[in-house]
Amino acid sequence: MKEWTLVLALIGTFGCGVENNPEPTANKKEVWVCHNPLSELHGSACAEKINVVRGEYEECYWVGHRRVKKAFCWLLKKKDCVGDLSFEWQEENCHLFGDMAE
Repeated sequence: MKEWTLVLALIGTFGCGVENNPEPTANKKEVWVCHNPLSELHGSACAEKINVVRGEYEECYWVGHRRVKKAFCWLLKKKDCVGDLSFEWQEENCHLFGDMAE
Protein backbone atom coordinates (compact mmCIF):
# COMPACT_ATOMS: atom_id res chain seq x y z
CA MET A 1 0.00 0.00 0.00
CA LYS A 2 2.89 2.38 0.75
CA GLU A 3 4.28 1.82 -2.74
CA TRP A 4 1.00 2.90 -4.35
CA THR A 5 0.78 5.95 -2.14
CA LEU A 6 4.31 6.94 -3.16
CA VAL A 7 3.58 6.37 -6.86
CA LEU A 8 0.38 8.44 -6.71
CA ALA A 9 2.16 11.20 -4.79
CA LEU A 10 4.93 11.36 -7.42
CA ILE A 11 2.44 11.44 -10.27
CA GLY A 12 0.49 14.20 -8.54
CA THR A 13 3.64 16.18 -7.82
CA PHE A 14 4.97 16.12 -11.35
CA GLY A 15 1.52 16.39 -12.95
CA CYS A 16 1.92 14.03 -15.85
CA GLY A 17 -0.58 15.45 -18.29
CA VAL A 18 -2.24 13.90 -21.29
CA GLU A 19 -3.11 16.43 -23.94
CA ASN A 20 -6.32 16.29 -25.91
CA ASN A 21 -5.45 17.42 -29.41
CA PRO A 22 -7.66 20.33 -30.39
CA GLU A 23 -9.99 19.59 -33.27
CA PRO A 24 -9.12 21.12 -36.63
CA THR A 25 -10.98 24.42 -37.01
CA ALA A 26 -11.02 24.74 -40.83
CA ASN A 27 -14.48 23.18 -41.20
CA LYS A 28 -15.99 24.68 -38.06
CA LYS A 29 -18.43 27.56 -37.92
CA GLU A 30 -16.97 28.88 -34.67
CA VAL A 31 -13.86 28.59 -32.54
CA TRP A 32 -13.04 29.63 -28.98
CA VAL A 33 -9.92 31.84 -28.86
CA CYS A 34 -7.55 32.12 -25.89
CA HIS A 35 -7.10 35.57 -24.33
CA ASN A 36 -4.19 35.34 -21.92
CA PRO A 37 -1.38 37.78 -22.78
CA LEU A 38 0.84 36.09 -20.16
CA SER A 39 0.66 32.76 -21.98
CA GLU A 40 2.24 31.53 -25.20
CA LEU A 41 -1.26 30.24 -26.05
CA HIS A 42 -2.66 33.78 -26.36
CA GLY A 43 -4.49 34.00 -29.69
CA SER A 44 -4.61 30.25 -30.28
CA ALA A 45 -7.66 27.99 -30.22
CA CYS A 46 -8.70 27.03 -26.69
CA ALA A 47 -8.25 23.37 -25.84
CA GLU A 48 -8.95 21.35 -22.75
CA LYS A 49 -6.34 19.05 -21.29
CA ILE A 50 -6.51 16.30 -18.73
CA ASN A 51 -4.07 16.31 -15.83
CA VAL A 52 -3.81 13.99 -12.83
CA VAL A 53 -3.83 16.94 -10.40
CA ARG A 54 -6.15 19.43 -12.14
CA GLY A 55 -8.45 16.95 -13.85
CA GLU A 56 -10.01 18.35 -17.02
CA TYR A 57 -9.03 21.99 -17.39
CA GLU A 58 -8.75 24.76 -19.96
CA GLU A 59 -5.08 25.13 -20.79
CA CYS A 60 -5.46 28.82 -21.73
CA TYR A 61 -6.19 29.82 -18.13
CA TRP A 62 -2.83 28.70 -16.78
CA VAL A 63 0.79 29.87 -16.95
CA GLY A 64 3.00 27.16 -15.50
CA HIS A 65 1.46 26.14 -12.17
CA ARG A 66 -0.39 29.42 -11.70
CA ARG A 67 -4.04 30.12 -12.64
CA VAL A 68 -4.44 33.50 -14.36
CA LYS A 69 -7.72 34.98 -13.14
CA LYS A 70 -8.12 37.43 -16.04
CA ALA A 71 -7.64 34.80 -18.74
CA PHE A 72 -10.65 33.72 -20.78
CA CYS A 73 -11.74 32.12 -24.04
CA TRP A 74 -13.88 34.15 -26.42
CA LEU A 75 -16.10 32.98 -29.27
CA LEU A 76 -15.09 33.78 -32.85
CA LYS A 77 -17.66 32.94 -35.51
CA LYS A 78 -16.64 32.08 -39.06
CA LYS A 79 -19.20 34.55 -40.41
CA ASP A 80 -17.18 37.32 -38.70
CA CYS A 81 -14.20 36.37 -40.86
CA VAL A 82 -15.85 36.76 -44.26
CA GLY A 83 -15.37 39.79 -46.48
CA ASP A 84 -13.45 42.85 -45.34
CA LEU A 85 -11.22 41.97 -42.38
CA SER A 86 -10.65 45.55 -41.29
CA PHE A 87 -10.53 45.10 -37.52
CA GLU A 88 -7.34 44.14 -35.70
CA TRP A 89 -9.06 41.22 -33.92
CA GLN A 90 -10.10 39.83 -37.32
CA GLU A 91 -6.60 40.14 -38.77
CA GLU A 92 -5.09 38.44 -35.71
CA ASN A 93 -7.57 35.59 -35.31
CA CYS A 94 -9.40 34.68 -38.53
CA HIS A 95 -6.43 32.54 -39.58
CA LEU A 96 -7.74 29.96 -37.07
CA PHE A 97 -10.30 28.92 -39.69
CA GLY A 98 -7.57 28.06 -42.18
CA ASP A 99 -7.94 29.14 -45.79
CA MET A 100 -10.99 31.39 -45.85
CA ALA A 101 -11.45 31.19 -49.63
CA GLU A 102 -14.41 28.92 -50.26
